[in-house]
Amino acid sequence: MNKKKNQTSIDLDAIMTEVLNLFTPEEQQEVIDILSNNGLEKLYQQMEEAFYHYQHPDYSSEATPIAAYLQRLWDMQTCKDYPFDEFKKDCTTVPAAELEKDLRNFILHLFIHYQGPLENAKEEDRPFKLWYIYWAMEHYRIESSLNIILEIMRQSPTFLASYCHLVQDEATIAIIYQLGQNQLALLLSFMNEDGIAPFGKEDICSAVAQIAINNPERRLEIVNWFCQLLNSYYDRFEREEDNNIAIIDYITNTLINIRAVETLPILEKIYKRFKIPNTLTRRGFKEIKKKCRVQN
Repeated sequence: MNKKKNQTSIDLDAIMTEVLNLFTPEEQQEVIDILSNNGLEKLYQQMEEAFYHYQHPDYSSEATPIAAYLQRLWDMQTCKDYPFDEFKKDCTTVPAAELEKDLRNFILHLFIHYQGPLENAKEEDRPFKLWYIYWAMEHYRIESSLNIILEIMRQSPTFLASYCHLVQDEATIAIIYQLGQNQLALLLSFMNEDGIAPFGKEDICSAVAQIAINNPERRLEIVNWFCQLLNSYYDRFEREEDNNIAIIDYITNTLINIRAVETLPILEKIYKRFKIPNTLTRRGFKEIKKKCRVQN
């Protein structure tokens, strides 16, 4: 897959240092122990219990038996069981319309048979099953597959941890970028859904920003997309509805990266009225305003 570079840089060391400084030395050691012992999976489980309430459709009513050429991918425990070059070759033998249906159906089976976080070390390459599927969708430019990609983003935090943790920051952004360039309305609609994990929404923001970076002639179109998104969030905050306030910091940092000065008026309204997390934008709106106006 031709991965698109994620333009949003996150200083994880600084974030972890800031978080750990909130605890006593004994508590710090406990946090470190948790993170070093399947800690991310436990964190995702806690997030799932706290806010995740997506009502899944009945995937089994749509699923059909997995195509024979994808059965090796289904059975794969490590990449050695099904070398990537062999997968690519197998895909060339299938008509485009059939390939699209088969790939979608494979993902439905991932949803149906998911049983929780990884426990078997032999399955540590499990995320590559999805990576193979992503490659095929991008390589063959199957834009209609964006719907099933968004359905992946609607899955539980533990599912995303199990299947996307190796690909989430780059490959997921790359596939959304590739398939979503002409489907911004669909992406905007997804961004306004409630009860799903924030990771998918962050990836969508990075992918949409990448459109502006790679296609300067579409910059104003992309900035307008973000303005619509921020205005819709602001209206919902005002009505005190379940909202996406926690990801405003990520969105803002993404906008800084594309110098989206046009979004400053709505960002100022949001930052003045609501308490926004400042993990990435440490000094609030003044810093945002300054960085947005810095010339490349």
